[in-house]
Amino acid sequence: MSPPKCPRCQQKMAELIQAQNMQIRTYGCAPCNLIVVEDA
Repeated sequence: MSPPKCPRCQQKMAELIQAQNMQIRTYGCAPCNLIVVEDA
């Protein structure tokens, strides 16, 4: 997965990695199209 392009999505990804919350959903803006996988 390529890193998010904008600071907001980068921050969101960093938070999710820290929290280790990995369900699959799309988060954030169109350029980033950040995919988040969270443990249910």
